[in-house]
Amino acid sequence: MALGANTLDSGMIRFWVRDNGMGLSSDAIAQLFTPFTRLHHKRVEGHGLGLSIVQQIVEKLDGEVGVESELGQSSLFYFTLPAYGTSSVVPTNRYR
Repeated sequence: MALGANTLDSGMIRFWVRDNGMGLSSDAIAQLFTPFTRLHHKRVEGHGLGLSIVQQIVEKLDGEVGVESELGQSSLFYFTLPAYGTSSVVPTNRYR
């Protein structure tokens, strides 16, 4: 497993993690960010919400989430966010 971050030409920062698993099919990738979708039906805790929640949060921060993978090879999961001070997101004190 490896992780890192790099600045893109667009001014966004891309955070990524690469696993050394078996990769994902294009069908699996198409479903990956759908709420309540689980790719495996093994007895594993969870409801299939994690990646869809991450996607919603990152998109609200003017970013994007994605995955690059091929079946039989490792996967690269990433999210991008605007560099500090470049986002159109307005901070609020809603949780005080």
